[in-house]
Amino acid sequence: MAYLGKDPKNVGVRQRYQYVATLGDTSVSGADANGKTLSFTDGQYVDVFLNGVLLKANTDYAYGTNAITNISALSGSDEIEVIVYDVFSFRDTQSQNIRVRHYKTASGGETSISGNDDDGRPIAFSSGTQIDVKLNGITLVAGSDYNTNTANTVAGLSALSANDVVEICVYDKYTTFDTIASSGGTFSGAVTHNASVALNEGATLPTTKHLVYANLPFVELQGDGGSSYASFANIGDTVIFPSIRYGDTSLYNTTTGVFTAPVKGLYSFNGQLLQNSPTQHRATAFMLGNAPTLYQYVSFNQYPAAAAVRHHRVNSIVPLDANETCKMVVAAGPIEFNHQRATTAVEHYSYLTFALVAARS
Repeated sequence: MAYLGKDPKNVGVRQRYQYVATLGDTSVSGADANGKTLSFTDGQYVDVFLNGVLLKANTDYAYGTNAITNISALSGSDEIEVIVYDVFSFRDTQSQNIRVRHYKTASGGETSISGNDDDGRPIAFSSGTQIDVKLNGITLVAGSDYNTNTANTVAGLSALSANDVVEICVYDKYTTFDTIASSGGTFSGAVTHNASVALNEGATLPTTKHLVYANLPFVELQGDGGSSYASFANIGDTVIFPSIRYGDTSLYNTTTGVFTAPVKGLYSFNGQLLQNSPTQHRATAFMLGNAPTLYQYVSFNQYPAAAAVRHHRVNSIVPLDANETCKMVVAAGPIEFNHQRATTAVEHYSYLTFALVAARS
């Protein structure tokens, strides 16, 4: 949809050209009386006035390339005013008011108009602003019939009579920002958004950049590389990881073992615990909030036979609200976890990672 205006960067919505005719002129083009060169791309968005009277397109005049032609022969000192409304297309954005219209009824004798209009709205514009002014429906000519040399004031009027109606149209200036059309597009720079974003069904996110919160912690037990282990004897004991290797340290409490979700969503808890000499089934679970006995998302050790070290795998998807807490607890114990175990090939750690799989509204 086309809108009135220029390239959207703090600009006005129109350009005014004023010409003083020489006897016999039938067209105007080129530089006007103020040195501005007439230019337009679409005659549909051009208004032409002769001595303040609006002319009819294709009857009183025609369009040439950056020219107004086929005017009836002009008299010397006739004034031709051409107003060009430039055209550009918005993408999806909020609608903008492009002008404000004021009506002011004279009490008699005024040579200027300012203050509030008949509806109590303040007449406001900057000094030198190009505006439209009509007196009892007749368009006045800027510079000769009135001026806007003083901000918020239409001055230089011939003395008005009582009940004369002055109409003032102020064309706003405004700024628009780059937007993306509903059909798609690309932002080239960083974008900050301070509200929620709604995705319609079927919307996809890039496979390599789908984490809304990518700085979640990686936590681990620490030890001497030998036989050190941590023992968690009782059901309900919190499995505490005292070291954060990387990530946001504010989200995991290394003293209490509590993880706090930064946003509402589905979280993946993935890790490996090196179970020390297990002799029967053992299990861990995640406890949400302050529930004292409600264990969810249980992970079992599937190796009942005795062994020096067994891997206790943790792989759970847990739904959490923003700022909801969660911690790993013993569901079937006792359990002893090695901090770290060295081999000739690779070092094994007991660790736990957190990842936001999908944010939720």
